[in-house]
Amino acid sequence: MRRRASRAVGRPRCTGLCAALITLLAAAPRRAADLLHRTPEIAAFRAATLLRMLADLLAGEAPRGLGVPPLGPRARLVVLAGDDTTLANLSGALGLGWSLPGQPDPTPPGAALAFELWRNTETGARTVRVRIYAQTLDQLRSARVLGPLDPPVTLPLAIGICRAREGACGVETFATNLCAAVPPVCVR
Repeated sequence: MRRRASRAVGRPRCTGLCAALITLLAAAPRRAADLLHRTPEIAAFRAATLLRMLADLLAGEAPRGLGVPPLGPRARLVVLAGDDTTLANLSGALGLGWSLPGQPDPTPPGAALAFELWRNTETGARTVRVRIYAQTLDQLRSARVLGPLDPPVTLPLAIGICRAREGACGVETFATNLCAAVPPVCVR
């Protein structure tokens, strides 16, 4: 008598319509999150305090209503903490979009948006550039320490609220557009 090879338990075959349905259902939470957190009108309302804070910081002023002193021109780094919803809200409010290689979610754990302030040494013109930094799934799973030999993924982002040249937006234009993105009901 011949013995049949047994099938692995817990791994049903799913092809055709079944696979298509699973793919569709797996995308539903992301689409719902996009609607709730990246729709520009909703995102701008939810990110209003942070948008005002960014505009104030770029102008060298103390962020209004937060009891934070002005940082002044000598500040080299300002870190603001948030979560994936914060990144999604900023994305929707500022017209930022990205797709990270190998990532099913655009805002994976540990992702960071960097607002870089640049100054042209020849003209003195100041510009803002935005980048996203994120670990790969492999880096997340193995909990590796990141560094020059194993850096995170980084992508320069186009700034949707600003007609940027080569990804850079003038500081004054960027700050004006940040303030314009804040819904009037959110301004005191």
